[in-house]
Amino acid sequence: MWFKWWFKSFTWFAAIAMVVGKQVPCNHENAMLLSKGPSYRFAMEVLHAMDFENDGHFVFSPLASWLQLMNVLEGASGYTQAEILKATGHHPNICYRRKLREVLNGLLGNESRTEYKMNSLIIVDELLGVKKEFKEEVTKTKTLEVLALDFVHPNASAKTANQLIEKKTDGVFKDMVFEDDFEDTYFLTYDFANYKSAWMQSFDPLKTKMEVFYGPDGKALGYVRMMNTVGQFYTANLPQLNLNILELPSDKNNQVSMLVFLPQHPSPNSVFSNLNKTTMAGIFNSLKKEAPKTVAVSLPKFEIETWSSPNEMMFDMGMKSMFYLDNAQLGGISKFKINVSMMLQFAAIEVTEGGVKAASVTSGRGKRDLVQFKANHPFGFAIVDKKTEFILFAGMYSGPRRADRLNETD
Repeated sequence: MWFKWWFKSFTWFAAIAMVVGKQVPCNHENAMLLSKGPSYRFAMEVLHAMDFENDGHFVFSPLASWLQLMNVLEGASGYTQAEILKATGHHPNICYRRKLREVLNGLLGNESRTEYKMNSLIIVDELLGVKKEFKEEVTKTKTLEVLALDFVHPNASAKTANQLIEKKTDGVFKDMVFEDDFEDTYFLTYDFANYKSAWMQSFDPLKTKMEVFYGPDGKALGYVRMMNTVGQFYTANLPQLNLNILELPSDKNNQVSMLVFLPQHPSPNSVFSNLNKTTMAGIFNSLKKEAPKTVAVSLPKFEIETWSSPNEMMFDMGMKSMFYLDNAQLGGISKFKINVSMMLQFAAIEVTEGGVKAASVTSGRGKRDLVQFKANHPFGFAIVDKKTEFILFAGMYSGPRRADRLNETD
């Protein structure tokens, strides 16, 4: 049964590879173009699952997981390969994946960028060994390291991994690998992603004030530090998705933006299940249908950190065999039988007033001309590279944590 399913899937992918290979030259532009749709669909499915698992309050890097699965793909064969290709939409032709890595090196490996950092790590038991060809292929991605460590001595191995991570990230990530991670495992993957806002138009800290934040049912949850500004922004009203969308340019080159997705009314559907009905190109087209408007923006100042293990999500998406030693076909990684033991990701986001230039309030406009965008109830967000349309970070903010929550008697 496994072989029959695998053979059909492999034949389908091989046919696509031959057709696409003849019609579309393998270059950076086409590799990026062919990846936009699959990366977006993968992101929406994973983010919907993350939303459910984290009660609507989390941050996650779908791009980091998507690329980590591409790394596993380079050592996969048979039905393990077919499962990953089907779930991620990665191109079956390695030439396109190599071109994609080169594109992403310019995006993620640019050391001049200070607003976000993204690094990945693969750790394999040194007794099993890592094939030279696999290591050479996956480390073409500048932000990835592959380590063969002694799993018999987990304390020393965790120390070695943490020293490397701290060095590679200039101290942004510390003590990320734990001794317990090495128990009953062979193959570990880690992704570390951090974003700190750097608005093209900053928020004035003097206008930040405590305001009430409401739940989906309209009941007050507590107080948040609400940042406020007025400026020219692109917005879109999409009732078919039950969303109002705001674009906040997030770097001096206007290449990275934060999109804020504010539900128009309570709905059983999550923000990301609604967004799965469109594409990233569709979102930006909606934003650019009209000229920028004068918008009064109110957005909470917040920080979110999320540890996640996406094993179960990957399993639910159809990537099952790679997690089982008896079924995993990962002979391209090691000559010994091996399976993916654990996938881990740590993501953090910090949204503050800081920007790359001072706020400028447009004058000569009456209140009737102002568009109000007040994020005072749960909302989604995504940090997007506009050129590639890749979602670097995304998540949900559901309200104040702990001390700023209202007592039930308030």
